[in-house]
Amino acid sequence: MPSDAKDYDQVMEKLAIARYDVGLLKASWDLNVYPDQWDALLEAIIERNPKKIAINVSPNYAHADGLSHYEYEQLTKKCQSLINRALCPAND
Repeated sequence: MPSDAKDYDQVMEKLAIARYDVGLLKASWDLNVYPDQWDALLEAIIERNPKKIAINVSPNYAHADGLSHYEYEQLTKKCQSLINRALCPAND
């Protein structure tokens, strides 16, 4: 793991699959191109071809704390072929 946050920012792109910026996260969903948000996520994954995809799953409140179990199921169902090869825990 990089020694400081500045180094870490250079190796990890942070974006939101949302129509608007979310805090420091850049918006990357064009509703006119991808009406389905999961399709926008899939396209972002295909474009970047990541070695790892870290996710944060929450036992409490998904909006601010990670994915709910339902969202996790939708993620793995919609993006199964791409996700299965790269999915890892967020702390990995």
